[in-house]
Amino acid sequence: MQPARLLGLLSCLSLLTLLPTALRAQGLNCDRCHAELELLRQRTESMAQAERLLAPAAALRASAHGKLACTACHSGIDHYPHASPVVTRTCASCHPAPDSAWSRSVHANVRDRESVGCTACHGIHDVADRQRLRTPEGMSRANARCSGCHQGQQLSSADPHAGRALCAGCHGSHDVREPEAASSLMHPLRQLATCGACHDSVAAVWSHDVHADTLRSLIAAGALDEDPDGLPGCTACHGAHAAAPAGTGALTRATVARCAACHERYAESYYESYHGQAVRLGSRAAGTCADCHGAHGIRPSREPASRTAGANLVKTCGTCHPNVGARFVAYDSHPEPMNRERNPWVFFAFWSMNALLVGALGMWALHTGIWWIRLVLDRRKTRQD
Repeated sequence: MQPARLLGLLSCLSLLTLLPTALRAQGLNCDRCHAELELLRQRTESMAQAERLLAPAAALRASAHGKLACTACHSGIDHYPHASPVVTRTCASCHPAPDSAWSRSVHANVRDRESVGCTACHGIHDVADRQRLRTPEGMSRANARCSGCHQGQQLSSADPHAGRALCAGCHGSHDVREPEAASSLMHPLRQLATCGACHDSVAAVWSHDVHADTLRSLIAAGALDEDPDGLPGCTACHGAHAAAPAGTGALTRATVARCAACHERYAESYYESYHGQAVRLGSRAAGTCADCHGAHGIRPSREPASRTAGANLVKTCGTCHPNVGARFVAYDSHPEPMNRERNPWVFFAFWSMNALLVGALGMWALHTGIWWIRLVLDRRKTRQD
């Protein structure tokens, strides 16, 4: 190779090697103005505008864009003062897929789109990457931005998700939809996958639940327009932003009421039973729906795998009542006195006892009435004498 060509090749390689350093140097020159809030305030119309232009070097280096030069996003900068208007590239120019998803989200329909745009959630210069968002600090920062608009949806300190889950983890990051929309990650038809991303062991059990069967049949039938409040998803039992921790009395009492909302017939007979009356009085030891039927692997009693199937009742009842036998579990936990076919003995006993009660009270009322008439007649006769 000729010396002139070799020298030219080495010069090109040197320029390519020095290019990142030159861009970083240009970024450091930007820091001379854009890292000083007081200086920016003197040259802008408001503090909000000055804060928007503030770009401390430390925040830039720690951000997801830390390896980029300022000119990667901002062009039209020749010298200071900037003679030509500074052009800022859109986020979509580098992130087309998230932008496309965001354009389909509920946020895209907000009138002030800038307030819910990329920078509203991700920040302007202190952009956090996925790893930082999963840290406690990043999670708190991201959730605070969501609650800045959704002020009534903050998680209380008692919620098991508080400080442990991102809003985006449940609702999606860019393609956020209304919870009642069929395309929402929080729609009951999609909650098995959404909640199961974290609660995988529970989701594996619940996928064989009778409620999951109901949801799958609705999905297969294309019934995506069903009222989500009436569908047996995760939030139907656990709640959404007011979820009670598992194993607490609050969840126990809440689930009984939530089961009753759909299973009205069985709820009525349950509340008439010993267990139901004890729960109503605040007992934490009395059996609830989940104690008998299970929480996430519920099957109809007619199936052998059900906790309430005849062959499994001794084991199920034995968790609360040690040393139970076959005669003990013969007890009907959902007695329906008006249903002769379900349990004729309960039917006849109910009507016999009620007939006895009504008859006894009737005879007492008749006897009292006759006695009162006799007293009145005796008083009249005494006055006449």
